[in-house]
Amino acid sequence: MQKIPFPNVFTHDKHIVDFNWLVEKLREHSPFTFVRFSDGEMEILHNRKLEISGAGVAWHKGASKFMYPNYDHKKFNPESDGELREALLESARFRNDFYIKGIPAHHNDASLDRDFMIQLNSGIENLTYADLLINANYKRFIAEVLPLIRQRENVAVIANYRANVRILNEMWEFLPLPDNAFDSFSSVTEQLTLRLENLPPGHIVLSSASSLSNVLGRRLRTLRPDLTFIDVGTALHPHLNLQDSKRLYLSQDLTWHPRNWRQKLAYAMSSSKRFSW
Repeated sequence: MQKIPFPNVFTHDKHIVDFNWLVEKLREHSPFTFVRFSDGEMEILHNRKLEISGAGVAWHKGASKFMYPNYDHKKFNPESDGELREALLESARFRNDFYIKGIPAHHNDASLDRDFMIQLNSGIENLTYADLLINANYKRFIAEVLPLIRQRENVAVIANYRANVRILNEMWEFLPLPDNAFDSFSSVTEQLTLRLENLPPGHIVLSSASSLSNVLGRRLRTLRPDLTFIDVGTALHPHLNLQDSKRLYLSQDLTWHPRNWRQKLAYAMSSSKRFSW
């Protein structure tokens, strides 16, 4: 089977073209890697302190009391977490025909980060949106991508230990993550790498592991190019019984109701749902 390269188009419908390519790869059982560089990854790449905890969020734009669930908590300290940053930089720079990197863009109010990633990659080849699977594409992800994957039994899921993978498929393998996995970055990534590189041929790996997804995706692209690795972020949280992710785009799954209207209205008014490079 002839392998179709990533389209690398930069028109107004880039999010549709790129999403269609990903769907076609899954239909063909043709392996690829998709990793995402979002706000947290950009903070680490820029070597800026980041903390999401029970006290709220602290990053270069300041501090807020916005409370994410425990499974989202993380802390990056430039003085002590250099190994994590170096591994993330390696992933951000790595180039391969079927190694696709999602990056922030104009609609995320992140044009500077977009340009930084383009410079880091010496161009725009194999770059797409960090939120390719969510926002305006989220309903298609649930309606088209998830059913394709659920048909497969050769799937491994990396997610917080609270996740219930059996809801999606009882045959899938579950690789649980502890809370605050950054604190044990080296041991966790080594253990996961060992398990992943010994998967049977042709497996799909769905990873919801924050910046560890970027590191693992990079390693597997070299160690096991026959595997498909998809950094799904929070897109599957409601389907893994990881509730209350605090992401506005998930309101698309909710019906209009007095309990939900604020969240749905906030998403409807959000600029981030309208893809713009």
